[in-house]
Amino acid sequence: MTKNSERRYVDRICIAGAEVLYKEIRTVSLFQKFSQPFPLVDLNKSGLSFEMDHQLHPGVLLNLKLVIPGEKKINLKGRLIWITKLEKEENYRTGVQFLPFGKGRNYNTFGSHERLLQLTNKYKN
Repeated sequence: MTKNSERRYVDRICIAGAEVLYKEIRTVSLFQKFSQPFPLVDLNKSGLSFEMDHQLHPGVLLNLKLVIPGEKKINLKGRLIWITKLEKEENYRTGVQFLPFGKGRNYNTFGSHERLLQLTNKYKN
């Protein structure tokens, strides 16, 4: 993406050693396990990007575990917005938008929103 085509208005942060685990949100997912950890590329209060070794389809809903060294893990829900194959690797880069924050099963918790804001302040350059 070129600098002029950048559409984000929120600063993104990079956190060394941070990882993302995920599982798809499905109607029947009682015994579905989280994926292996994948490296976090960047993060902000509205979404994140991570690299993975296989392709998912945009639109899929995900349960996410954000694991940051020295921090308590954060559970989030999001929608895969985009996925791109990396040119010189066998990996893919993904972009996930967090679901709204609120009360109820289809929302991220207000506590996870607060943690994201704290992390943004702690790790911003």
